[in-house]
Amino acid sequence: MKYLATISKLFLGMLLLFAFTNTAAIGQNVIDEELRDGALPDGWTEVNMDFRTGAGGYALFEEEGSELWTPSFDLSGLTEAVLTFQVAKFGSGDDGPLTVEVSVDGGNTWSAQSYESPVPTSSDYLAAEMEFDESVLGEEDVMIRFIRTDSPSAKRLRDVIVQEPEAMANLQIIHNSPDPAVSSVDIYVNGEEFLTGVDFRSATEFLSVPAGVDLDIQVAPAEAGIENAVGPVTINLDEDGYYIAVASGVIDPDDFTDAAGFSLELLANARTSAESEEDVDVVIHHGSPDAPAVDIYLTQTGETAAIEGLEYPSFSDYVSLDPVNEVVGIAGAGGEVIVEFAAPFATLDAAGAAITVLASGFFDAENADGENSFALLAVLADGSTILLSEPFDGTIGWANLQWPGEMELGSNQADTAYAQIWIEDFTGSGEDQEELTAWFGVYEEDIDPADWPESAWQEADFNISSDNNDEYYAALSMTEPGTYYYASKFQLGFDDPVYGGFSEDGGGFWDGETNVSGVMTVTPVEVENLAELRAGEIGGTIYRVNNEVVLTFNSDFRGRKAVSDATAGIVFDDFSRVIETEYNRYDGITGITGSLAVFNGLIQFEPSEDPGEASSTDNSVYPIKVNIGDLDFEEEVSSVTGQLVILKNVTVQESGEWSNQSTYVLEDEDGNTLNLRTDRLDPDGDEAIYYQGEAPFIGTQIPDGPVNIVGYMTQFNSLQIVPRIASDITPADAIAEFDLESPENETTLVVEGEGSDTITIGWTEAESEDEVTYSWIAASPLTTYAIPSLELPSATPSLTLSNEAIDGLLAQFGVEVGGSIPLQWTVVARTENGIQYANQVWTVSLERGVVTSLDEAISDLPQQFELNQNYPNPFNPTTQIEYALPQASDVQISIYNVVGQRVALLVNNEQQSAGYHTVSFDASNLASGMYLYRIQAGNFIQTRKMTLIK
Repeated sequence: MKYLATISKLFLGMLLLFAFTNTAAIGQNVIDEELRDGALPDGWTEVNMDFRTGAGGYALFEEEGSELWTPSFDLSGLTEAVLTFQVAKFGSGDDGPLTVEVSVDGGNTWSAQSYESPVPTSSDYLAAEMEFDESVLGEEDVMIRFIRTDSPSAKRLRDVIVQEPEAMANLQIIHNSPDPAVSSVDIYVNGEEFLTGVDFRSATEFLSVPAGVDLDIQVAPAEAGIENAVGPVTINLDEDGYYIAVASGVIDPDDFTDAAGFSLELLANARTSAESEEDVDVVIHHGSPDAPAVDIYLTQTGETAAIEGLEYPSFSDYVSLDPVNEVVGIAGAGGEVIVEFAAPFATLDAAGAAITVLASGFFDAENADGENSFALLAVLADGSTILLSEPFDGTIGWANLQWPGEMELGSNQADTAYAQIWIEDFTGSGEDQEELTAWFGVYEEDIDPADWPESAWQEADFNISSDNNDEYYAALSMTEPGTYYYASKFQLGFDDPVYGGFSEDGGGFWDGETNVSGVMTVTPVEVENLAELRAGEIGGTIYRVNNEVVLTFNSDFRGRKAVSDATAGIVFDDFSRVIETEYNRYDGITGITGSLAVFNGLIQFEPSEDPGEASSTDNSVYPIKVNIGDLDFEEEVSSVTGQLVILKNVTVQESGEWSNQSTYVLEDEDGNTLNLRTDRLDPDGDEAIYYQGEAPFIGTQIPDGPVNIVGYMTQFNSLQIVPRIASDITPADAIAEFDLESPENETTLVVEGEGSDTITIGWTEAESEDEVTYSWIAASPLTTYAIPSLELPSATPSLTLSNEAIDGLLAQFGVEVGGSIPLQWTVVARTENGIQYANQVWTVSLERGVVTSLDEAISDLPQQFELNQNYPNPFNPTTQIEYALPQASDVQISIYNVVGQRVALLVNNEQQSAGYHTVSFDASNLASGMYLYRIQAGNFIQTRKMTLIK
């Protein structure tokens, strides 16, 4: 690290506080109940409560009106006391607090004091704290009642503590012992290990610790155990006092030349800030165990020593200084300055700060091993540390942004930027220089890099020396799509930083004209489908799905949506309502853009932009048939969530009417179970969106027999299915089971010969009291049939296709003559009251041969008007329409949907010559289904049908 680099602070404050508050004879808890062992504690009272051991254990307020009472306790004689506890949400439902009421008459009345907890919105616990007021303090018959009154959602409660506040002091600890044996230490308090792996030259911030009690502190080499600890050193701190404790010296003085033994020195009346906002207050600690007494010289105090005769291991008094960049000189007591260090007070913007400067490391080079050589260590009140270096006299003569001048990146993808610097008689050594620091910055505005915020900059690494220049590099990336600007930054010693810009001629100091910032263009990471999206990184990275997805569920609650494509499904969590476009069920949406998150095991898509109008409408989505016994309930993040599925022949274990925001248990014929959740389906609330012709099932009777259930899969730690509308729940026997017949499974069909030759697909009849229609659906074995590649309707249990039609489909899929494509296929039977899948999903391989057409021209000109069948048919998304004109005519060709609305006009009353003509039709923006195309040429009118399959 460079001299200005901040050594990581000890992230140990909570551990330290925990250790102090758990040592003997410290504090007293009037009530201390964790509520984690799954049982009602002795002396406590409950109403409609449950006690669980899962997820760390908690008391569960299951119902509105659930209550939990503490035993009576005595606060007489106390002038202060505080209640603390942790509260979390359980399950779903609107958020609300947990209410606390206090009684001072043994539970007869509960009006002495009340409190509402913070409102938890997830299973993450929130800390709650209530200070008892004067109406409760001093009373001897106090009770607390926790109530779920104003909270629609269930609540978890744990770690209930009533405690008299302790007298506290403030302590900063600095590890400054250069002994390699204790380069990392474990610290013990009153015989208990509480802090491990504390490194040399690291510090804590000022921590709150108990005052007025003896704290026996011992220090041992990391992992060596208390039996190898030195000490104890006993300290006792005054209430509200501020202290700095410095560990210095060596464990065994015999291992070193003239080095003093271990010491733990305590500075009382420590400062966290300067007494004047215009000064920087500095206290110096002599912590070098083999150095003599020293005099300290400062530039602003001139030839007179600022501090005289400071001995190991003493603290000086605080010295108030102007916050300028200083040079600190160290001299033996009464001698000449032998070493100087630069103290960057101005660079640190240290006005108003209090800083501890420590003589650190071994003064004698024979005692040192490089990492513990003599230096000055500056410690700030927040625990940040800066290792000061010797002053350097030099000037940056040139710096640039070497390359590249432009970057095109995906979200969170990185590219490497390079920059070079030249300093006379300094750079070019082939090594990183201690006095030089380099950064690269990225910012959203093309302004002077000197005006960029500190958060824009990241430290760079040394690469190589090139001639007399040194080169540095860093990997640059951004999350949010957009245009950004990047530049280099260099600082020598405490000089003002300089900034490097790019130009085709090699760059130089940034000037905004010749030498400019690099330009970074960040775009979403493109994926082709939902399966690729789900495989992406969780958190941050912005993705765009290039292909269309289809909406299967839509809710106003948190903008929740479920979408599917042929590979997977996913659930949207659009809490900020980024998507304002309104969609209908089964609309196609192209270009969804956003990031991934996981909540209670559910992988969610969080949109970052509105994809705009639907790219298609009325798409067919076939729920995937799943068996409960085949679901992987051990998957931490399930791969089936978001998909529309169908469960066959399951029974709801509960009875009565369906209610919103409730959980039910489904059981199949083999005894396997799955939760059904009525999640955000209230037709009268601001929740699920229902479309014309759809009916909710909330408030209707739960069926008492076997049913088939369609819904999207979700996860709240465990898997759940969410039906959407009444027609998603149908009698299991509405349509009888049926089987596929031909072509047999794993058959290879060669499509060749006359175009009029046919292939028949057959299945047994699906018996029902109602009229049955069928759909033959097929997809690649690498995808699901939820959104099939091919879909053909049939009114009978068979389907006949001509070679010419199949050849057109193979051409549409890019299969050349001699090539083949595998398909998985099945048949779906439907009535008004049910849906049934064939018992099998079979595979067939279609091999494309040579198909000949019987339609051959018999003369150069047609003999009659004719509108030919489009080719290919079915098609996706383009097809060709051929027509014949025996004479020149005004021609109009239109496309209609099945309800007679014109959706396209291909030829608009154009005069065309006699002959054969072809027009292309692109149906990219239309939904799958049947369409009519119509020609009018003079008095000739003809209409044909064609099928679009997506």
